[in-house]
Amino acid sequence: MTVQGAPPDCHKTRATFQTPAGIDSTPCYYFRIAVENVGRTEAREVEVFAASLTRKRANDEFEKVDRFTPMNLLWSHFRTPFLSVLSPKMPKFCDLGHIHHPNVRNIFGHTLPGVTGNVMAFDLQVEPNMKGHLIGPGTYRLKLVLGAANAKPKECEIELIIDDEWRDDESAMLSDGFGMKML
Repeated sequence: MTVQGAPPDCHKTRATFQTPAGIDSTPCYYFRIAVENVGRTEAREVEVFAASLTRKRANDEFEKVDRFTPMNLLWSHFRTPFLSVLSPKMPKFCDLGHIHHPNVRNIFGHTLPGVTGNVMAFDLQVEPNMKGHLIGPGTYRLKLVLGAANAKPKECEIELIIDDEWRDDESAMLSDGFGMKML
């Protein structure tokens, strides 16, 4: 697993939604992780499990985000929690999450009480009713487990930094508004 806070791993795109007048779209940022099979045989039934989430407090310690529900992330483009086959040396993207423009995030149900800035939605296999897939501005650590039917699980941790301010310029958003790195 690798992360890179720049295209093609992270990029600005458009999200569509239905209105009474028809289909409309809005700017949206998507953040993905790359998964590559470095073995010599195909990996079968590959999954990326979001195991736990912590948030940095003012005292620089991280505490568990209780409303976060552990579950699989979705594979980019396929939108499924399991990738049937991952061939050697053929990387695939897994969607980590996305941020809709703050002016329209209520259309997608991505609102959090007291948060007026950016809200990131993790791309989990379901959106929990408790909105545990949504996080506001701050510094977080997400523990991921990469697994396959024919391989040992591998754990890693990603640090995410989400700024309060939306930036229309992709390079500004990916350098000052959002950041991620492997720990």
